[in-house]
Amino acid sequence: SSYSSPQMVAVAEKYIEKYDPNMLIFAPSNPTPRFFLHGTPDLLSYFRRDLTLWDEILPPVHSGRGVGDRLPRWLRLGLLNYSRLGRSLLLKDYTRNMRREPLDHRCTIACVHAPYVQASREFLRAAARKTKVVVFIAPFVFAMYKKCHFEEHYQGLGLPALVLRAEGRTEEFLMAHPPVGVMEWYASNLVHFLRDKSLLPPADGDARQTPPR
Repeated sequence: SSYSSPQMVAVAEKYIEKYDPNMLIFAPSNPTPRFFLHGTPDLLSYFRRDLTLWDEILPPVHSGRGVGDRLPRWLRLGLLNYSRLGRSLLLKDYTRNMRREPLDHRCTIACVHAPYVQASREFLRAAARKTKVVVFIAPFVFAMYKKCHFEEHYQGLGLPALVLRAEGRTEEFLMAHPPVGVMEWYASNLVHFLRDKSLLPPADGDARQTPPR
């Protein structure tokens, strides 16, 4: 829950090595930066050890309109790290020039931040040499991150991919952490997809099942 793409890759690599599975279903679903830091005690210490975190959470405006754009990078990061007044002023400057809250900008950051997509693609290529790999994109991904082009994670790799849509369904089908009934719907669609791609044997000898509705 809340892992970013590189973190998901790290877990999947560990599972492949430990369990040697016959198939891996990989579901990239969170392009947002560093959500695992939420609620972490002594949060500022992480930012002081890794200054790039500031660029993800509170990036320069890059329009020439903001104070942060005109400051040398070392000074800007210094103010963010060591000055509460500096953080407050840069935050106000950012929100005024971008006309949005900093975390609303996270999707754009993730989209242009190549390592998020690249980590997924490199992993999927390597994993496909060891086992069968299927990509699964849940409906909430497109509902929450419409501009993030999640297809870039898996297109052009020659891997089967189930992109599950939920148009016309109730709001719970678009939740990031849906109730059990929606998870059952996920599972039914996945099983049908895998059988359709001959990655699972047909149920009771019937290769032409009606897809879930």
